[in-house]
Amino acid sequence: MDWTQSIINHLYWCASSTPTGDPQMMLEKFLSIENHIQNKHSGHPGELFVECAHEPIPAEAERTKAWLEPGTEPCEKLSAVLNQTHLKNDVKKMSPKEQTSSIEAFHSLILHFAPKQLVFSYEGMTCRTLLAALHYNENSGRCQARSSEGKTAFKLDFPRAKCGGYTLRKRLVKATFGYVDDLLSEVHRLLERGDQTQLDPESRISSPPPTLSSSHEGPTLEDAIRKHYTRFSSL
Repeated sequence: MDWTQSIINHLYWCASSTPTGDPQMMLEKFLSIENHIQNKHSGHPGELFVECAHEPIPAEAERTKAWLEPGTEPCEKLSAVLNQTHLKNDVKKMSPKEQTSSIEAFHSLILHFAPKQLVFSYEGMTCRTLLAALHYNENSGRCQARSSEGKTAFKLDFPRAKCGGYTLRKRLVKATFGYVDDLLSEVHRLLERGDQTQLDPESRISSPPPTLSSSHEGPTLEDAIRKHYTRFSSL
């Protein structure tokens, strides 16, 4: 459908243009798209948002998307989707500021330091998570890179979920690793001092918590084997 991306953009706008997070205002803004795609830009249902916020659209303006005709099947089906109760309830809960992209990026970064395909000790996992935090804190605020001509740089991604669609992303400057030099300097300093008591006795690394399985009493190997064969012999 030609209007798909426009509706997605409108959904983001409903939240970003409502800094107070007023749920009713965001809902009325969202539902106004039903009139907009029919070339109706005023008289929207509701009390808080009754007119489109964009500039007037000249009648002779060249268009890339055709307006939907009221009462047609495409218009009625889209209206049914936009007015689903669960969707309208979700729109009311949208956040104008706080997003989860940053924490998702950090979780993705942890996988680079501690891949799920490998098994690490508690101490190893703790250290790798701390390294991921150091790397993220140093590079999360990177600026957008520029081309040799001085223009802002972008890159194209083709997520599988978009089935051939693309996402335009900013190309950032290269990551830095200043924290590595700081860590190596601290290691050298400690070695020169010859201090062998660097671990705090109360730290998680020196005193790791018990494993989850230690709180449960497991069967002996013989009992597990006997139960295994008994289960299959009863089939």
